[in-house]
Amino acid sequence: MWYNWNGNIVQKTSFTHDNRSFRYGDGLFESMRVFNGKIFNRKSHENRLEKSLNTLKLSLENTVSSLFDEVEDLLSRNDISKGGFARLMLYRDAQGSYIPSSNKVAYLIECSKCNSNQFELQEKSIETVFFTEHKKPTSKLSNIKSNNALLYVLASIHAKEQMAEDAILLNEKGNVIESTNANLFVVKEGKLYTPPLADGPLDGTLRSVILQCFEVKERSVSIEDYEVADEVFLTNAHGIRLVKEGVKAKEIIKHLNSLI
Repeated sequence: MWYNWNGNIVQKTSFTHDNRSFRYGDGLFESMRVFNGKIFNRKSHENRLEKSLNTLKLSLENTVSSLFDEVEDLLSRNDISKGGFARLMLYRDAQGSYIPSSNKVAYLIECSKCNSNQFELQEKSIETVFFTEHKKPTSKLSNIKSNNALLYVLASIHAKEQMAEDAILLNEKGNVIESTNANLFVVKEGKLYTPPLADGPLDGTLRSVILQCFEVKERSVSIEDYEVADEVFLTNAHGIRLVKEGVKAKEIIKHLNSLI
């Protein structure tokens, strides 16, 4: 397997102990679904990364678009011509402690093959539990795929301890916002809802596609809203998972596959 490390194609990578991502979680990442050897919904990934770099005051030497060109070049290098996954990790490449010596970006791109070349729904709905021990704050940082994922790790551990497959996170106001790795949608009386970014969920790329292609109302979702919903499903770049089965998720999957 080949990797792209700062524009160089390598088979091995070596990170030093003073790497800022390792020391401080000073960076972010993008997870991408690949169909026919190309990044699905590439423009949404580019837009999100651009916003995230600005928020974190990270300076990329080349354009964001050229970076995603490198992702697709690596897919070709690894002979991924159908389904696959790609991950782009970026971090501040600088000395210093909390005050970095520069805002220059270093990055690593990795990818892998996937047997499926389209979105698929699992046959069985997953079991979820609420994670209430720690609440997610609401700020622009909450919308970023940060390299610091402690909240999601602790929530995932809680889900495992409760014999559930995922955990549902709450914000400081006690509203439902997302799962450990996905955005959340609920359906009530035929209407589709999702928490607004102001409530603290990740700015998901598949979420953005659904907002563009379907009639969705962004509004706060309470625990009661979640529990009495007619349908609940989770979305991330890899696809859709059912929590409470219904027809809307199937309709969305069909449309997403038409975009491949």
